[in-house]
Amino acid sequence: MKVRAYAKINLSLDITGKKGHLHTLDSLMASISLFDELSVELSDKIEVNFFGAEIGKDNTAFRAAELVKRITGKSLKTDIKKNIPIGGGLGGSSADAAAVLWCAEKMFDVSLEGHAIEIGSDVLFMMKGGFGRVSGCGDKLEEAPFRQMDILLIDCGSVSTEQCYKVYDESLKRSANSTNKAIKVLRKGASLEGIISNDLLVGAEKLNSSISLALKAAEKEGEKLFLSGSGGCLFSLSASASLEEKIKGLGLKTYRVKTTCRGVEEI
Repeated sequence: MKVRAYAKINLSLDITGKKGHLHTLDSLMASISLFDELSVELSDKIEVNFFGAEIGKDNTAFRAAELVKRITGKSLKTDIKKNIPIGGGLGGSSADAAAVLWCAEKMFDVSLEGHAIEIGSDVLFMMKGGFGRVSGCGDKLEEAPFRQMDILLIDCGSVSTEQCYKVYDESLKRSANSTNKAIKVLRKGASLEGIISNDLLVGAEKLNSSISLALKAAEKEGEKLFLSGSGGCLFSLSASASLEEKIKGLGLKTYRVKTTCRGVEEI
């Protein structure tokens, strides 16, 4: 099978506590039209190959294939062309794992959604796609109303998720409790710009100076940028062409994308 595995942005991200060594969250996520391309086929052994990025064997796609092997007894060979920025907070690794599980469901007529949390906190949402409220450790998913939106993505470089959460834990900043507000606004069809909030911004901005530079450039233009996940990708719902040019002048890559109703799609 050949599929597209779509990235996501966080339209809200509230840290709600801890469960063991994991943080719990409440987040409104939306799939976007930036994608990795995967080819998945039956094989005599598990094999995962990446193109366009150097990624080690301990990756989510490989762990997803191991899960498939454990449950179905079948081995998969997966070739992945990386387009989603690594370490950008767009769920690229989760998207790849989600696509492996999604393909296995189709190939072997088995349900694997209940096992997605074993791979990662975003994987269940990435299998479904669209708009969704993700809470707990990623094991709770509620569908949210879909909205077509044009998005400007800004790749500020990678941010360590582990270090980002560590900075959050050490800071005095606490949850903005923005997810309830974001979903209410989404249902009303009103603008989300004044609602979007991400508790991990304090950590991402400290760990990646390009994020601060991009935020300041937007502020000078009277526009707003928001952080996705733990960074380092920012996004805008209404970025002007002039802001995009200024962002490119900082040496940062940009993407023009749209929201999409799918997490994985066969091609």
